[in-house]
Amino acid sequence: LLFFFKDDIDEAAIKAVLHPLWDLQFKVGHQIRHSDDFKEFDETHMESYTAFLDCRFLLGDPVRRKAMGRRGRNLVEARFTWQAVGPRMTQVYREIVADGRRAE
Repeated sequence: LLFFFKDDIDEAAIKAVLHPLWDLQFKVGHQIRHSDDFKEFDETHMESYTAFLDCRFLLGDPVRRKAMGRRGRNLVEARFTWQAVGPRMTQVYREIVADGRRAE
C-alpha cells in the first residue's frame, strides 16, 4: 500500500488501515510518502515501478491518484517496453559478439 500525503502525514490513518490487517496476519507491504518525496524518483527501487503499474485507488483524491498513476506508467513504459529495452539489448549483443565480453 502506498500512503501518499500532500500535507502532514496522518499516522493515525495509517495505523487504522494497517493494524487490523496485521492483526489478521496479512503480510502487507507499505510505503509512506509525502508529496516532496516525488520531486525526484529513485530509479533503482523496482518496487516503485511495479506499484505504479498496479495502482488502485482506495481513499483520498482520485484526480491526484490518476495523475500519479499516469506519470508512473509513462515512466515504466519509457524504460521497460521492448521499444526501450530492445536497442540496449542489441548493443549488449553486439559487444559480446565483437570481443566476447560486454564493455564496461
